[in-house]
Amino acid sequence: MTNWQTKEQVQAAAKGTLLEALECSRDHHKQGAECSYEEAVTAIGDEYQLEGTWCALCLYMVDDCKKCPFKDDQCKRTGSTFDKLADLKYKFCNDRSRANFDAFQAAERKMVAKLDELIAEEKGKTQKPKLRHGDEILHNGELNYCLYQKDANKVDGKNPLIAVTSTGMSNGNIENYREHDSIRTGNNIFDDLKALQEDVRVFEVKDVHGDKLTVMENLNEMRFVTKVTSGCDQCCLSFKLSDIPDLILKLRQMEATLKRKKINTGDKK
Repeated sequence: MTNWQTKEQVQAAAKGTLLEALECSRDHHKQGAECSYEEAVTAIGDEYQLEGTWCALCLYMVDDCKKCPFKDDQCKRTGSTFDKLADLKYKFCNDRSRANFDAFQAAERKMVAKLDELIAEEKGKTQKPKLRHGDEILHNGELNYCLYQKDANKVDGKNPLIAVTSTGMSNGNIENYREHDSIRTGNNIFDDLKALQEDVRVFEVKDVHGDKLTVMENLNEMRFVTKVTSGCDQCCLSFKLSDIPDLILKLRQMEATLKRKKINTGDKK
Protein backbone atom coordinates (compact mmCIF):
# COMPACT_ATOMS: atom_id res chain seq x y z
CA MET A 1 0.00 0.00 0.00
CA THR A 2 1.39 3.41 -1.00
CA ASN A 3 1.96 5.89 1.82
CA TRP A 4 1.41 9.04 -0.22
CA GLN A 5 3.50 12.13 0.46
CA THR A 6 1.73 14.96 2.20
CA LYS A 7 1.97 18.67 1.44
CA GLU A 8 3.63 19.15 4.81
CA GLN A 9 6.41 16.71 3.86
CA VAL A 10 6.88 18.46 0.52
CA GLN A 11 7.05 21.89 2.15
CA ALA A 12 9.57 20.67 4.74
CA ALA A 13 11.87 19.25 2.02
CA ALA A 14 11.60 22.50 0.04
CA LYS A 15 13.00 24.40 3.04
CA GLY A 16 16.11 22.20 3.08
CA THR A 17 18.88 21.79 0.52
CA LEU A 18 18.53 21.38 -3.23
CA LEU A 19 19.45 17.73 -2.83
CA GLU A 20 16.65 17.21 -0.31
CA ALA A 21 14.16 18.89 -2.65
CA LEU A 22 15.29 16.72 -5.59
CA GLU A 23 15.04 13.53 -3.55
CA CYS A 24 11.58 14.47 -2.31
CA SER A 25 10.40 15.15 -5.87
CA ARG A 26 11.94 11.86 -7.04
CA ASP A 27 10.16 9.94 -4.27
CA HIS A 28 6.89 11.69 -5.16
CA HIS A 29 7.07 10.57 -8.78
CA LYS A 30 8.31 7.14 -7.73
CA GLN A 31 5.02 6.66 -5.89
CA GLY A 32 3.15 7.40 -9.11
CA ALA A 33 5.39 4.98 -11.00
CA GLU A 34 4.99 2.11 -8.54
CA CYS A 35 1.44 2.39 -7.21
CA SER A 36 -1.21 -0.14 -8.19
CA TYR A 37 -3.97 0.59 -10.67
CA GLU A 38 -6.54 0.59 -7.89
CA GLU A 39 -4.48 3.08 -5.82
CA ALA A 40 -4.05 5.39 -8.82
CA VAL A 41 -7.79 5.42 -9.54
CA THR A 42 -8.47 6.48 -5.95
CA ALA A 43 -5.55 8.84 -5.29
CA ILE A 44 -4.79 10.75 -8.50
CA GLY A 45 -6.40 14.16 -8.32
CA ASP A 46 -6.72 13.93 -4.54
CA GLU A 47 -3.82 12.43 -2.54
CA TYR A 48 -1.54 12.46 -5.59
CA GLN A 49 -1.21 15.54 -7.77
CA LEU A 50 1.36 17.05 -10.12
CA GLU A 51 0.73 20.72 -9.38
CA GLY A 52 3.60 22.94 -8.23
CA THR A 53 2.47 22.98 -4.60
CA TRP A 54 3.09 19.21 -4.55
CA CYS A 55 6.61 19.53 -5.99
CA ALA A 56 9.42 20.17 -3.49
CA LEU A 57 11.73 21.25 -6.32
CA CYS A 58 9.28 23.90 -7.56
CA LEU A 59 8.80 25.21 -4.02
CA TYR A 60 12.56 25.24 -3.47
CA MET A 61 13.06 27.36 -6.60
CA VAL A 62 10.34 29.78 -5.46
CA ASP A 63 9.05 29.96 -9.05
CA ASP A 64 12.49 31.05 -10.33
CA CYS A 65 12.54 28.53 -13.19
CA LYS A 66 15.79 29.92 -14.61
CA LYS A 67 17.65 28.26 -11.74
CA CYS A 68 15.87 24.92 -12.09
CA PRO A 69 18.35 22.04 -12.68
CA PHE A 70 16.02 20.65 -15.37
CA LYS A 71 17.32 23.52 -17.58
CA ASP A 72 16.08 22.93 -21.17
CA ASP A 73 13.72 20.20 -19.94
CA GLN A 74 11.80 22.45 -17.53
CA CYS A 75 8.22 21.51 -16.77
CA LYS A 76 6.64 24.53 -18.50
CA ARG A 77 8.26 23.75 -21.84
CA THR A 78 6.05 22.03 -24.42
CA GLY A 79 7.22 18.48 -24.96
CA SER A 80 9.32 18.35 -21.78
CA THR A 81 9.47 15.19 -19.66
CA PHE A 82 7.01 16.72 -17.20
CA ASP A 83 4.75 18.13 -19.92
CA LYS A 84 4.33 14.65 -21.44
CA LEU A 85 3.68 13.20 -17.98
CA ALA A 86 1.05 15.81 -17.17
CA ASP A 87 -0.70 15.14 -20.47
CA LEU A 88 -0.85 11.39 -19.82
CA LYS A 89 -2.06 11.96 -16.26
CA TYR A 90 -4.87 14.15 -17.67
CA LYS A 91 -5.81 11.40 -20.15
CA PHE A 92 -5.91 8.82 -17.37
CA CYS A 93 -8.11 11.07 -15.23
CA ASN A 94 -10.60 11.30 -18.10
CA ASP A 95 -10.37 7.66 -19.14
CA ARG A 96 -9.32 5.25 -16.37
CA SER A 97 -8.34 2.54 -18.82
CA ARG A 98 -5.46 0.15 -18.17
CA ALA A 99 -3.75 1.37 -21.33
CA ASN A 100 -3.79 4.98 -20.11
CA PHE A 101 -2.59 3.84 -16.67
CA ASP A 102 0.36 1.96 -18.21
CA ALA A 103 1.28 5.00 -20.34
CA PHE A 104 1.08 7.27 -17.28
CA GLN A 105 3.37 5.01 -15.24
CA ALA A 106 5.87 4.76 -18.10
CA ALA A 107 6.06 8.56 -18.16
CA GLU A 108 6.48 8.58 -14.36
CA ARG A 109 9.43 6.19 -14.66
CA LYS A 110 11.09 8.56 -17.14
CA MET A 111 10.58 11.39 -14.66
CA VAL A 112 12.14 9.31 -11.88
CA ALA A 113 15.12 8.47 -14.10
CA LYS A 114 15.64 12.16 -14.92
CA LEU A 115 15.49 13.12 -11.24
CA ASP A 116 17.93 10.32 -10.38
CA GLU A 117 20.39 11.85 -12.88
CA LEU A 118 20.00 15.30 -11.30
CA ILE A 119 20.41 13.82 -7.81
CA ALA A 120 23.65 12.10 -8.86
CA GLU A 121 24.96 15.40 -10.29
CA GLU A 122 24.07 17.29 -7.13
CA LYS A 123 25.68 14.65 -4.91
CA GLY A 124 28.81 14.97 -7.03
CA LYS A 125 28.91 18.68 -6.21
CA THR A 126 27.99 18.55 -2.55
CA GLN A 127 30.17 15.59 -1.67
CA LYS A 128 33.42 17.02 -3.00
CA PRO A 129 36.00 17.45 -0.27
CA LYS A 130 36.17 21.01 0.98
CA LEU A 131 38.98 23.16 -0.33
CA ARG A 132 41.79 23.46 2.18
CA HIS A 133 44.03 26.40 2.92
CA GLY A 134 46.78 26.26 0.30
CA ASP A 135 45.01 23.98 -2.20
CA GLU A 136 45.98 24.53 -5.82
CA ILE A 137 43.17 24.67 -8.39
CA LEU A 138 42.70 25.40 -12.08
CA HIS A 139 39.87 27.80 -12.82
CA ASN A 140 39.11 29.12 -16.30
CA GLY A 141 42.56 27.96 -17.42
CA GLU A 142 44.36 29.92 -14.71
CA LEU A 143 46.39 28.52 -11.82
CA ASN A 144 45.04 29.65 -8.44
CA TYR A 145 45.75 29.00 -4.79
CA CYS A 146 43.06 28.95 -2.12
CA LEU A 147 44.19 30.99 0.85
CA TYR A 148 42.46 32.26 3.97
CA GLN A 149 41.83 35.98 3.86
CA LYS A 150 43.22 37.10 7.20
CA ASP A 151 41.69 40.56 7.30
CA ALA A 152 38.22 39.59 6.04
CA ASN A 153 35.08 39.80 8.12
CA LYS A 154 34.36 36.41 9.61
CA VAL A 155 31.44 34.41 8.23
CA ASP A 156 29.85 32.07 10.77
CA GLY A 157 32.93 32.44 12.93
CA LYS A 158 35.34 31.52 10.12
CA ASN A 159 37.50 33.50 7.73
CA PRO A 160 36.21 33.06 4.17
CA LEU A 161 38.48 31.57 1.54
CA ILE A 162 39.65 33.60 -1.42
CA ALA A 163 41.42 32.58 -4.61
CA VAL A 164 44.84 34.11 -5.14
CA THR A 165 46.30 33.75 -8.63
CA SER A 166 49.85 32.66 -9.32
CA THR A 167 50.70 36.35 -9.85
CA GLY A 168 49.45 37.18 -6.39
CA MET A 169 46.29 39.02 -7.45
CA SER A 170 43.03 38.40 -5.59
CA ASN A 171 40.49 36.69 -7.80
CA GLY A 172 37.29 36.72 -5.77
CA ASN A 173 35.69 34.54 -3.14
CA ILE A 174 36.58 30.87 -3.51
CA GLU A 175 33.05 29.82 -2.52
CA ASN A 176 31.95 30.80 -6.04
CA TYR A 177 34.47 28.44 -7.66
CA ARG A 178 33.29 25.38 -5.77
CA GLU A 179 29.94 25.58 -7.52
CA HIS A 180 31.35 25.77 -11.02
CA ASP A 181 34.26 24.33 -12.97
CA SER A 182 37.24 24.45 -10.64
CA ILE A 183 39.64 21.53 -11.02
CA ARG A 184 41.80 20.45 -8.11
CA THR A 185 45.35 19.68 -9.19
CA GLY A 186 45.92 17.58 -6.07
CA ASN A 187 48.72 19.88 -4.90
CA ASN A 188 48.79 21.96 -1.73
CA ILE A 189 51.56 24.48 -1.17
CA PHE A 190 51.63 23.88 2.59
CA ASP A 191 51.76 20.11 2.15
CA ASP A 192 54.76 20.71 -0.11
CA LEU A 193 56.45 22.92 2.47
CA LYS A 194 55.92 20.27 5.15
CA ALA A 195 57.28 17.55 2.85
CA LEU A 196 60.39 19.62 2.15
CA GLN A 197 61.31 19.35 5.84
CA GLU A 198 61.60 15.56 5.50
CA ASP A 199 64.91 14.05 4.35
CA VAL A 200 64.85 12.00 1.13
CA ARG A 201 68.11 10.24 0.30
CA VAL A 202 66.91 7.82 -2.39
CA PHE A 203 63.71 7.14 -4.30
CA GLU A 204 62.57 5.18 -7.32
CA VAL A 205 59.96 5.87 -9.98
CA LYS A 206 58.77 3.89 -13.00
CA ASP A 207 57.88 5.39 -16.34
CA VAL A 208 54.94 4.48 -18.59
CA HIS A 209 56.89 1.51 -20.02
CA GLY A 210 57.81 0.12 -16.62
CA ASP A 211 61.45 1.26 -16.85
CA LYS A 212 62.88 2.39 -13.54
CA LEU A 213 64.65 5.58 -12.55
CA THR A 214 66.55 5.61 -9.26
CA VAL A 215 67.56 8.97 -7.82
CA MET A 216 70.00 9.04 -4.91
CA GLU A 217 72.11 11.54 -3.08
CA ASN A 218 75.84 11.34 -3.70
CA LEU A 219 77.86 13.74 -1.54
CA ASN A 220 76.49 17.13 -2.62
CA GLU A 221 75.02 15.83 -5.85
CA MET A 222 72.01 13.92 -7.13
CA ARG A 223 72.75 10.75 -9.06
CA PHE A 224 70.22 9.49 -11.63
CA VAL A 225 70.42 5.78 -12.49
CA THR A 226 68.22 4.21 -15.16
CA LYS A 227 67.61 0.60 -16.01
CA VAL A 228 65.84 0.21 -19.33
CA THR A 229 64.14 -3.18 -19.80
CA SER A 230 61.40 -2.29 -22.26
CA GLY A 231 63.55 -2.90 -25.35
CA CYS A 232 63.89 0.75 -26.33
CA ASP A 233 67.03 1.58 -28.29
CA GLN A 234 67.70 4.72 -26.31
CA CYS A 235 67.99 5.31 -22.59
CA CYS A 236 64.82 7.36 -22.45
CA LEU A 237 62.15 7.52 -19.74
CA SER A 238 58.63 8.83 -20.30
CA PHE A 239 56.38 9.90 -17.44
CA LYS A 240 52.65 10.54 -17.39
CA LEU A 241 51.61 14.11 -16.67
CA SER A 242 49.83 12.91 -13.51
CA ASP A 243 53.09 11.39 -12.18
CA ILE A 244 55.26 14.48 -12.71
CA PRO A 245 54.15 16.50 -9.62
CA ASP A 246 55.23 13.70 -7.27
CA LEU A 247 58.52 13.30 -9.15
CA ILE A 248 59.20 17.03 -8.90
CA LEU A 249 58.30 17.08 -5.20
CA LYS A 250 60.68 14.19 -4.50
CA LEU A 251 63.45 15.99 -6.36
CA ARG A 252 62.75 19.15 -4.38
CA GLN A 253 62.79 17.12 -1.16
CA MET A 254 66.17 15.67 -2.07
CA GLU A 255 67.41 19.14 -2.98
CA ALA A 256 66.29 20.41 0.42
CA THR A 257 67.94 17.39 2.07
CA LEU A 258 71.26 18.22 0.41
CA LYS A 259 70.95 21.89 1.36
CA ARG A 260 70.35 21.01 5.01
CA LYS A 261 73.26 18.60 4.91
CA LYS A 262 75.47 21.27 3.40
CA ILE A 263 74.50 23.80 6.06
CA ASN A 264 74.93 21.33 8.92
CA THR A 265 78.40 20.23 7.73
CA GLY A 266 79.56 23.76 6.93
CA ASP A 267 80.43 22.71 3.37
CA LYS A 268 80.69 25.84 1.19
CA LYS A 269 81.00 24.00 -2.14
